[in-house]
Amino acid sequence: MVKFPSRQRGISLIISLIFLIVVTIFVLSATMTSMFGFRIATNVQTQNEAAAAAQAAIDQKLSDLSFFTGAPASVPAVNIVVGATTHAVNIDPPRCISSGPDLDYSAFASPPRLTLWRVTATATNATNGAKSTVTQGVRLRLDPGATCPN
Repeated sequence: MVKFPSRQRGISLIISLIFLIVVTIFVLSATMTSMFGFRIATNVQTQNEAAAAAQAAIDQKLSDLSFFTGAPASVPAVNIVVGATTHAVNIDPPRCISSGPDLDYSAFASPPRLTLWRVTATATNATNGAKSTVTQGVRLRLDPGATCPN
């Protein structure tokens, strides 16, 4: 049997404990990094879903000409489902940016009006309250007598 000097007893235990602490720190760091990455990906997905809901609500309103010619004071909120999440979407009344005669119809005595509108929708995720706002420009030809209400 080999005898070790008394001052070397337990040194392997101390080295093992130090190594175990270092490995634990690396594992905790990797876990925290992956959790942080998961949170970022979830937030990006939630924001993209809200933006898609807002765009879907705008697309629904674009097909209705009375949305622009009637110039409502307020537009009722709509619920849009994207994936498995419901979003409450508030659409601001359309805002007329400019209006003028359509020069492509210069041969006509009274050409149609070429109007430029701004439509804004804000979608709110019903689950976590995340919001996304989408603004879209729209160019419309209206009757010659139509005017910009704004």
